[in-house]
Amino acid sequence: MWAKAAFGRPPCTVMTYLSFVLVSRNDDYGGNLHHRMQTCLDSIISLSERYEVPTEIQLVEWNPPPENQPLKAVLEFPTATAVTDINLYSVPADIHDNLPGSGSFAAVRVHRKERWHSASEW
Repeated sequence: MWAKAAFGRPPCTVMTYLSFVLVSRNDDYGGNLHHRMQTCLDSIISLSERYEVPTEIQLVEWNPPPENQPLKAVLEFPTATAVTDINLYSVPADIHDNLPGSGSFAAVRVHRKERWHSASEW
């Protein structure tokens, strides 16, 4: 089964309005991945805090390379935020390896899915 990583920060106490699901792994895909992922996280957190938009970030480390440190160890996370929750998940190689076609890619390919809610659905 996949594992949720604990990293000792208190959860946000407001209802989530905006969610981000980020899938990555510490393999330097595309070059300078650490910097790009840190910039992405910092930007989401900064904007959600500045505009007080209750936000959650679901960071999924897919099939982490055993020779590299996990993302939890190489990225910097705030100790607490007012309106942003961050959850880390790790999907190990044994789950990845059981997916059809997994031998042809190291990380899962994610397709964007959007769901818009009208005010009456809240």
